[in-house]
Amino acid sequence: PNSFIYSRTLGVSIDETSLAIAAMIKTMKEANILSCLKHFPGYNDNVDTHEAVAVDGSSITELTKRLKPFQAGIRAGASTLMVSHIVIKAFDEKLPASLSAKAHEFIRRELGFQGVIITDDLQMKGLTKITDDPFAMAVTSGNDLLITDDPTTALESIVQAVKDKTIDESQIDAALVRLFKLKATLNGD
Repeated sequence: PNSFIYSRTLGVSIDETSLAIAAMIKTMKEANILSCLKHFPGYNDNVDTHEAVAVDGSSITELTKRLKPFQAGIRAGASTLMVSHIVIKAFDEKLPASLSAKAHEFIRRELGFQGVIITDDLQMKGLTKITDDPFAMAVTSGNDLLITDDPTTALESIVQAVKDKTIDESQIDAALVRLFKLKATLNGD
């Protein structure tokens, strides 16, 4: 309850949250509305990444216990999943989850999420204090969609990374396939 994020939560137990998320996702799908699970893997009791670098030292066992709401949302068919800028030491000692290939691999393999993975805003201070060029890193780690208020710089960075072969074009293609599949669901295809 003392966490900055608490007012943005349901304020109930993990089990109650999981039930509510599953019901909300189901209702949103029926109404043809996209849903987004966020901020993977949860803020816990951490600092605001809009302002500072956040670090979570939980073990993978502790972390997994907190993922029940994400698992419920994925089973219910969530459209997208937003990854936080929190450094999750169980995944990566230095990079935040949003830039960690290990975090994205966990989302895809362990949680079975095959939808669109989205970054949080790439201009948040919790990320810009770690890197001044997160765009190519965000793609190479496994994000499909990037949130930024500087699309020109993002595009230039990503195009250069493709030219330098830091980003394989097949990764861009896979992200586009997921985005096109998501768009098709809105068209009733």
